[in-house]
Amino acid sequence: MQYSSVKVKIRSSGRICLLSLSWIVYRAVMAAYFLTSYLYILPYNKETDESWLKFCCFLTNWTYTVETIYFQFACITVSIAAYNGKKKPDEDPKKTMPCYYKLLWIIYTVVLTGACSVTIIFWSTLYDPEVDSVNATNIMTHVFNSIFILLEVSLVAHPTRLIHFYMPICYASIYAVFSLLYQVFWPEGFENSEYIYKILDWKYPGEALVTCAGATLCLITIHTLFVLVHLFKIWLKNRLNKKKQEDTTNV
Repeated sequence: MQYSSVKVKIRSSGRICLLSLSWIVYRAVMAAYFLTSYLYILPYNKETDESWLKFCCFLTNWTYTVETIYFQFACITVSIAAYNGKKKPDEDPKKTMPCYYKLLWIIYTVVLTGACSVTIIFWSTLYDPEVDSVNATNIMTHVFNSIFILLEVSLVAHPTRLIHFYMPICYASIYAVFSLLYQVFWPEGFENSEYIYKILDWKYPGEALVTCAGATLCLITIHTLFVLVHLFKIWLKNRLNKKKQEDTTNV
């Protein structure tokens, strides 16, 4: 994973705001929100450990955990860049990308597709108004999770490569294997539930595999859409830059 400029990782798309106060404040606010909301949804004050086991079983919580890690990590990388930039600005576009930028890019690719997929799958196939209440936790993990990642897409210049579709698929595959192992080694389940999600009940492997195939198709589709969004941003940026150059030449 490599692309031309390290600086693109810490600037907003469209115009350079490297080390700008507004960008650092944005990163700090998002990191604070996700950390606070994550602490809110954790199962505190429970009499047994089963609530923690239940929390760790849901894909929603897995994805929200990864999304929280992404925004904390993004804030840290911007802070590092600000510190290094003040010490010695580096304009060499051929400089090798630091490992922590590559890691941030990987997490971003997974979260980008994963968060939106969780939202779509939950509201389209899992949500039951007679059972599920529209409370703060549901809103944060199934609505705001996608809204904020879409905001992130509109602001940052992280590339979205079509070839990287395997990353969210690997993430989803790990969860699918986990759900299978859950049913094999913990048949009584939490709250006497034999499965984590009804649509992913491995007692009926055919139906579970159909669910996995559908989820894979959903992931690929969403990832492809974000690739197109990224290409559109590049086209728009080049068009605006060209117009700016033409205006400057005319002056």
